[in-house]
Amino acid sequence: MPIEQPEKVYRYRDFGELTIDSLCQDKLYFAAPNTFNDPMDCQPTVVADSSKEELQAVLRELIKRRVSSEVLTSLKKAKLNGENAYQHSNLLAQNAAEQTLANISYHATNPDYEEHNMSFEEAECWLLTCDIQAELLKQYNKGVCCFSEAPDNSLLWSHYGDQHRGLCIGYTLDRNPKPFMHKVIYDDKRTLQTSLIARAVLHNETAAREELDNSVLLRKASPWSYESEWRLFDSVG
Repeated sequence: MPIEQPEKVYRYRDFGELTIDSLCQDKLYFAAPNTFNDPMDCQPTVVADSSKEELQAVLRELIKRRVSSEVLTSLKKAKLNGENAYQHSNLLAQNAAEQTLANISYHATNPDYEEHNMSFEEAECWLLTCDIQAELLKQYNKGVCCFSEAPDNSLLWSHYGDQHRGLCIGYTLDRNPKPFMHKVIYDDKRTLQTSLIARAVLHNETAAREELDNSVLLRKASPWSYESEWRLFDSVG
């Protein structure tokens, strides 16, 4: 069931040139999550609860999706489209995925892992999990614009409103097209299990995809709950 949308949301801003410009042009700036106050925002920790074979399949699919998309974008800029472009991108994506898996298998034989009481298979699974986390975050490269339900929060005035010297801008959702706001989930759990990623990526389960999106883009530590935050997503910039 879709979450009920707020009637109005707010942004606390400094009274600067960028703020005035965004108001005059009726535009919003979508920032990369790595610029946020909370360095853990949109940065879940992936935990393996899958077999080695499932980890390999998940990583293979994530790499293929990323590389294929990157190659097709480059070919499109060069005005190269059609079936040949798709075949070429798929071939490069497959090669990149298999090369990464081969490299992981090779590096797992490093004797240093044995010194830490890790078997070859344990080391390989750990390396696969690390790469799954890195690839997953590459594919959530959305820009985020943050709002609050509260127009009178002193902490928000202090943190985002130039220490009470800025302004609070109210936005209604009565626009065409009407934006869809996403409510932030305040939860101290930062782990993301590979079985969920597999259900979303390999089996394309709707519920798993929604849970994965929420875990990456909307989950935030409970001390930030005073912000009563809602988010819009678009490209960065």
